[in-house]
Amino acid sequence: MFHHRTPEFQAILKQVLSDLQYVLATQNDVADPDQFRHGCDGSGGREYGGSRQKVIVLASGRFGERWSEIARAFGIEPIVLKVPAGESVSPGQLEVAVGADPDAIAVFARFAKRPPVQGMTWRPWGKLVAGTSAILAVDGISGAGAMECRTDAWGIDILVTGSQKALMLPPGLAF
Repeated sequence: MFHHRTPEFQAILKQVLSDLQYVLATQNDVADPDQFRHGCDGSGGREYGGSRQKVIVLASGRFGERWSEIARAFGIEPIVLKVPAGESVSPGQLEVAVGADPDAIAVFARFAKRPPVQGMTWRPWGKLVAGTSAILAVDGISGAGAMECRTDAWGIDILVTGSQKALMLPPGLAF
């Protein structure tokens, strides 16, 4: 084990962050310690993507609903598109929601790990959100790193993941 301020540790960390960039399929900088690594679990990491304005939440299952809870904790009343656990909000449903609330500054969703959404592409959702002033923030805690997730190509602006799930690391870090 190396102390975190030694050159040996810094070299390992640099390689790990470079590898994480590859795993998450992004050219974005994942090495900025003030923005992209947090000493908390995945839910804590999601709080960094919050805002104090109107947001749309695609809620399917417990962790889809978690975005709504986080928004409310920050004084935001989210617009919730709820579907049964295991299903996903369709691009058409999202298109109606962003059309009805064009001042929403973010769309929060979950990168699901169960059928029928397993292995799905986020490209249709990313394309819809890219046509607005909102950002697309995705909880990839269970799936990113274990299944295909093309952060840049699919238009995901914020992808949150935690060390304890698909990355198979000890718990306690959010990326």
